[in-house]
Order: sequence, then structure tokens, then C-alpha cells
Amino acid sequence: MKNFLTISLLALISIFPINLLSATSVKLKIVSDDAISINWTDTSDGVNGFKIFRDDKLIATLKKGTTSFIDKHTKPNTTYKYAVKDIVYKKYIVDKDGDDRSIGDDKHPLKTIQKAIDLAQAGDTIYVKAGTYYERLVLKHSGEPDLPITIKAQKSINGKRIVTIFAGDRVTAKWVKADEISSLVYKTQDIPYHSFSMTVKKDGSIKDIPKLYAQDNHAFFTNRKYNYKDVL
Repeated sequence: MKNFLTISLLALISIFPINLLSATSVKLKIVSDDAISINWTDTSDGVNGFKIFRDDKLIATLKKGTTSFIDKHTKPNTTYKYAVKDIVYKKYIVDKDGDDRSIGDDKHPLKTIQKAIDLAQAGDTIYVKAGTYYERLVLKHSGEPDLPITIKAQKSINGKRIVTIFAGDRVTAKWVKADEISSLVYKTQDIPYHSFSMTVKKDGSIKDIPKLYAQDNHAFFTNRKYNYKDVL
């Protein structure tokens, strides 16, 4: 909701009927031939800032607690319409059991971090609940110097990591022993690209299994260090 006011540099201030929200007692004053001041009272704790519009175009974004602005780009013999609009930053909740068709609030969380990133704008915060998320994240919107897009993981329990993001893919390959190399090396042809390593989660621990090399369309991995032969 915007609070609309108009001012002419050759006339008295006139105020349209408005629905006052957090920006109340809005006043306009001609400062000089090329400047107009706007003053208001901030009466809400739920507002994160204000946006100032002149003739329906955004001319300023102001921090929470700001109660005045001077427009220094006006011209004489011109009538302007101003609007003071509340800024309310959004929060998005992500849960493994959520749905990306939801709105992303506490009761209707999103399923993926990427969907929340797609929706988030400068100043918004994304809260990620416990779980492992297999995603390659791409930031599509930029924050601002004082208004970052923030991603927060659910707080840990007893210091344990409860949110993990893997940029890789789940591997459901068929593995066979590479006895020509070693009894501790396994190979597969089911990974359709050149992988560099593989991460395995077993018994609550996460380990990296290094790739030895690729040959004859096979990817060779060793479990020499962690003895994960039952995983491979």
C-alpha cells in the first residue's frame, strides 16, 4: 500500500485521500526551486524500510527508521505525485518434506533451496531446515550493499551438522570389482560424465572417495582409505 501525495512548485500542497499505514503524518515542503522534502512518522515495528516514488517511479530506497527524504531532482512549474511505500522483507522456509508449489511460509514450506533463491529479493531471508539437499544453487537475483539475500541453516543440535548441501548427483551406478587394479578398487560405466570424486555417507559420517582415473569408458574409484566396499 502506498501513501500518495501531490505537490506543485507553484501551488499549495494538496493531499489525496489515503489509507495511512506505517508512514503516517506525511508532509511535503518546497525547499528550493529544484528540491522537495518529504517527512513522515514511522509507526510500525514490522516495516523494514521505505520506498519513495515520484510519478509512480521509484526514486529512493530507505532504511528502517528513516523519516525524511529530499528529492533534489525536481523542476519549477511542474506538478509531482509522491508515494511512500512500506518495505517488508520476506522470509522463505525450506524443508525436505515441503512443496515448491507452496508459498514458503512456516506452515507451507518450499522443498528446494533453489526455489527459495528464485523467489528471494534484496533483504529477504531463506531458512533451511535439517536435511541433505542435493542441489547446484544459482543466484538469480542480487542483493544490495545493505540488503543482502541471506540463507540461514537450522541451528545445530549438540554441535552436529544438520543441514548439508551437495552440488553433486546421487549415484546409483552398478559397480564391479577392478581386480586388474586392486581388490580395493571398483569401476563403473554408469556415470555419464567425467566425475572427479565421490562422496559417500555411511553410519552418519561423510567421506570422500577419490577417483583414480578413467579408462575404456570406466571410472575407477578406490575405497582403500575408508573401506567402503559394501557401498561400492
